[in-house]
Amino acid sequence: MQEIIDQFAIDKEKLEIIVQRMSEELTNGLQDKPSTLKMLPSYAPIPTGKEVGTFMGIDVGGTNLR
Repeated sequence: MQEIIDQFAIDKEKLEIIVQRMSEELTNGLQDKPSTLKMLPSYAPIPTGKEVGTFMGIDVGGTNLR
């Protein structure tokens, strides 16, 4: 069983490389540079904390509309 578990283990060095590359791809995608991750613009402004009223959120990502 340990042999099977070991096949899925990622050492810290490899994990740090994965995190760095993922971060680079996210940054490139958000800056409209070539990236393996496709990014779509949000068009929704970042909340300031001064919003007033009733708001509704809609999740339109993935397969479902919620």
